Amino acid sequence: MQVRKIIGMVLLAVALITLGIFITRTEFSFQLQAWLSFKYYMQFAPYFISVMLFYGGVYIMKENPKSNFALAIFGYTMLEITALDWIGIVPNSLGTYQH
Repeated sequence: MQVRKIIGMVLLAVALITLGIFITRTEFSFQLQAWLSFKYYMQFAPYFISVMLFYGGVYIMKENPKSNFALAIFGYTMLEITALDWIGIVPNSLGTYQH
């Protein structure tokens, strides 16, 4: 069962690192007009993805039977964001690595 705890710790670390990266890239606005735009709320989507990965890591470490479900939701969300970006419906708000 040590492998399970190591995987959980790795997922927790990845979730915290990505959450930190996403927080630094977020543009917060105090103007009411910005709050009413779809683009403003889509910049918070990566937060939810990182939080889902964090919960999946916690569930794996605690050997909770809900861990498979939490990771399945995380995987589905990543697949959905990628598919919607490829189709052109919603732009990918996760960012990409550029040299």
